[in-house]
Amino acid sequence: MRWTLAMLTLTGCEGDGFTLIGTNPTTPNSPDSGAPVVPSCDRISSQGLCTELVGNGYTEQEVQGSCIGGVVGDGCPTGDVLGSCGLQVGSAFEAWTYHYAGDYYTADNIDAAESTCVLTGGVWR
Repeated sequence: MRWTLAMLTLTGCEGDGFTLIGTNPTTPNSPDSGAPVVPSCDRISSQGLCTELVGNGYTEQEVQGSCIGGVVGDGCPTGDVLGSCGLQVGSAFEAWTYHYAGDYYTADNIDAAESTCVLTGGVWR
């Protein structure tokens, strides 16, 4: 299975999945409720985006390999998020891309990101 997520190609396959450990209260998908830390790819400085790979179908190698031009971490920051796009929501390959206010996205152009998200079968919030 191959799909494109905001200029980031992710490949999903059956496997052991990425091990989720600990909690991180600063990520959008991991609020203070103690939700598991999710692997992420931070490309805020280069593209105004950060993607969290929420599903448990991702291997560590896929996470590392899919984060071209970004930094792999434990969740995306919550500040300055203008909107987010979820793809394959509810599946083992669920991923959320957060769009941040700054050089790449503003309140004036975030509608285009929302439209692209919805047209590709995503869920915008």
